Amino acid sequence: EKEELVGLRNYVFRLNETGEETDTVQQKGEEEDSTEKRLKEIRAERALIIGGHGNWQKKMQKELPNSQFLAADSRHFDVSVIKNKKYLIFNTDLLQHTSYYRIMGEKRRGQRVLYVHGNNVEKCMRELLMQL
Repeated sequence: EKEELVGLRNYVFRLNETGEETDTVQQKGEEEDSTEKRLKEIRAERALIIGGHGNWQKKMQKELPNSQFLAADSRHFDVSVIKNKKYLIFNTDLLQHTSYYRIMGEKRRGQRVLYVHGNNVEKCMRELLMQL
């Protein structure tokens, strides 16, 4: 629970950050390389994405092709869907509390919980990258 709270707190904190522009071209290039590396990492990993609008999930499937998706209103699902998933990604925009608590109850050590909000795919990917 403490790990979950820290992750959620960090996510909310990052949403409120203003962020400063980098000054040099070299810094921007290094950041882009780092971002691209993290994008490749998350795209290659198996994740479980829970919640969000159906259209958003279809768009996210293109961004995260190795991931599995659960509809926001999924109440009855096999909890084995979280096995072998490195990331558990919750879209807090549209999510059933019962699904959230059920998944968190089955979460294993080593699995990272990440949060996104909204239907803009690019924004959600940036939010995921900030949490990695």
